[in-house]
Amino acid sequence: MNDDQPYLIETRNGSIVSVPYSIEINDFTMLTRMGFSTDQFLAAMKEELTVILSEAAISGSGRMMNVGLHPHVSGRAYRIRAIKEFLNYAKSLEGVWFATRAEIAEWYSENNAGHIV
Repeated sequence: MNDDQPYLIETRNGSIVSVPYSIEINDFTMLTRMGFSTDQFLAAMKEELTVILSEAAISGSGRMMNVGLHPHVSGRAYRIRAIKEFLNYAKSLEGVWFATRAEIAEWYSENNAGHIV
């Protein structure tokens, strides 16, 4: 919850890659706790992605966005549209990589081995 980029952490047993998780862009947080509508949830996801892509372009380094999803929240018939529309939006943008956390950690460890926090 502390960054939008992975980073290495030194431990007594060697380095591990931290792949941060955020509860900010999360269906339970936004739709249930904050009472967002489906359209507000969709707008928030699009805005987050737009901003981090812009930051990545300026800095020359990647950014990571996770969207926390729960089938009993966003999987409901009246909410699933936001997920479908967001995925279509993200797929339409250049430079978006859909990856698992393991794939992100592997890529990071292969490309940033000297970056220890």
